Amino acid sequence: MRDWTLPKILKIGLPVLIIVTTLILLFIFPGFLLDSYGVEPLANKRFSIWDDKDIIEKLKPADRLVETAFQKNFLMDFENEQIKEKFQGVVSSIEVKRNNQIELSNIYYLEDQLQWGKYLALAGEKKDFEKWLNMIEQLYLHEDAWVTKLNKQTDILEKTEITWAYDLEYAEILLTSYNRNPGKSLLKKIDTIMQRAWPFFSAKELAPNYSSKIERIFYPEPSSEAAPTANPELIDPYVDAEYSRLADINLYVLESFSLLDSKWEVIYSDWSKLIAGSVSEEQIFYPFGIWPDQKNYVATSGVALEAFTLDTVKIVFQLNQDQQNSNTEGFLARQILQTNNLFKSYNIASQQNMSEETDICALALFAEHTVSEITDPLDYQTSEIITAIRLGLSTRQLKDDFSPLNYLFYSQLADKKLHFSASDQLFVLTSGVIK
Repeated sequence: MRDWTLPKILKIGLPVLIIVTTLILLFIFPGFLLDSYGVEPLANKRFSIWDDKDIIEKLKPADRLVETAFQKNFLMDFENEQIKEKFQGVVSSIEVKRNNQIELSNIYYLEDQLQWGKYLALAGEKKDFEKWLNMIEQLYLHEDAWVTKLNKQTDILEKTEITWAYDLEYAEILLTSYNRNPGKSLLKKIDTIMQRAWPFFSAKELAPNYSSKIERIFYPEPSSEAAPTANPELIDPYVDAEYSRLADINLYVLESFSLLDSKWEVIYSDWSKLIAGSVSEEQIFYPFGIWPDQKNYVATSGVALEAFTLDTVKIVFQLNQDQQNSNTEGFLARQILQTNNLFKSYNIASQQNMSEETDICALALFAEHTVSEITDPLDYQTSEIITAIRLGLSTRQLKDDFSPLNYLFYSQLADKKLHFSASDQLFVLTSGVIK
C-alpha cells in the first residue's frame, strides 16, 4: 500500500510544488533582489523643488539643442593609461580667438562636475548618472579630501581637506536622484557621505571653508586727515578673515541626514534656528558667512549681484548703537534697494535663503513670482527678464550655424575673444528641466 501511495503523492504533489516554486522565483523572490526593494523617498518637511516630480519635464527643443551642443563640446575623455575604465568630465571653458580658432581649457573643476551631476539627476538620465557617479568616486572623492581641480591627464592640481561643503553638495545630488528613484545602492552612498560629514558638524566649531580680505565699512564714516580718529580700526578697515559660507549650509541635506540618522536631529535643528535668525527685519544685508563661533555674521553689501570676484568682501561693521548712522547713502542705499526685494521674493517663492552664490537656475525658479505681476502671462516665457535670468545675466547665445559651438552661451572678453564657460551652459540646462 505504501509503495503505491508514495509514487501517487509524488506524481500529484511534485508538479504542484514545481509550479509554486516557479511562481515564487518569478514573482516574489526577485523582489528581494531589486535595488529598490524596501526603500522609499525620504519624508522631508523642508520644501525642496527637486523632489516634486511634477515640475520635471523633458527639455524643450531649444534646450535640447543646448544639451547636445554641450555634450559634444564640453564632455571630454580623461587621458590616463593607468585607469582602465574610460571616464568623461566637463572641461571648464572654451575660447574662440579672433581667427575663429577654438581653444579648449585643460582644467576640470569639481564644481562643474557637480553641476553636471545635478542636471543628470534632475533629468533622470540613469545610465549617464551611474557613469558620472563612478567618475566622481574614482577621480575626485578621496578618503580624506576632495580634489577640486584636475587636468586632462587626471593630475591633481588642487584639493581641500575641509570637505564638508562639497560633502553637502554631493549629498544633495545623491538625494535628488534617490528621492526620484529610491535604491539601496544610492542609500549606501548617502550614508557614506553622511558619516564623512559628521566629524565637521559634531565638532565644537564648524571648520571655516572660505577666507578673504574684508573691508569693513564703518558708521560713522572712516576718519580722514581733516578729521582724524584715535581708533585704529577706523584708520585701517581691512582685515583677513576665515569663515563658513552660509550658502553652503544646505538645510535640506541636513534635514535628510536627520531622517536617516537621529544623531543629526540636533545638528539640523541648531542650524535651522541659526540661519532663520540670520535674516530679520532689523538687518539690512543678507549674511554671506558666519564666524567659527557661529554667533557673528559676515554680512554682504555691494557684492550681491554685480561682483566679479569675492576676493574682497565688503561688510557693514556696526559700531556702538549711538554711533550708527541710520541714513545710509550712496552705493549702500542703492544696494539695499536692489537686493532686499530680491532676497525677500526668493525666500517667499522657494522657502530657502538666497545669497550672492545662489546659482542662476535657482533665480529662474522664483522669476515667475517676481515677473508674473508685471508681465502679460502670454508673454511670460519669452520675456526679456526671464531670458536674462536663465542666461546668467551676462551671456549671449551663439547663433552661427557654421560653428560647432552654435546654441551655446558666451561672454565677450576685452580682446574680442568669445569665452564659453561650462557653468553658464549648466545653469541654462538645469533651469530648462524646471517647468
